[in-house]
Amino acid sequence: MAFKFIKALAAVAVMAPFAAPTMASAEGWSISDLGNVSSRQSCMDRAVNALETWPSNRRTSVSRGTWAVYAYNLSPGENHVVITCPNVAGQINAFIHIFGEDGTTQDDRKVVREFVKAVF
Repeated sequence: MAFKFIKALAAVAVMAPFAAPTMASAEGWSISDLGNVSSRQSCMDRAVNALETWPSNRRTSVSRGTWAVYAYNLSPGENHVVITCPNVAGQINAFIHIFGEDGTTQDDRKVVREFVKAVF
């Protein structure tokens, strides 16, 4: 399961700078542009806040890297989320990457994306 997630994340991360301003989606994953942010620190703090406030009836694990924040097992479905804060052409730009395990639908990913966008 983790290897499948890492492979999907790697493919999405490579495509992130070329993502449409709104959303790209494929079976099992989606990516959306959350817009420009004033600094990487602000982007990371906002990402942690959005993922830690996820309303769920199960424990969500949130971890922070150097330029990305990860959350696992967000419902509905079984969604794993990465919010990246890369420097794109001199600007910090936030992207949300959502990978759904088998049985997780595009509608499930949309619920996660819309909540994170509203809180972010």
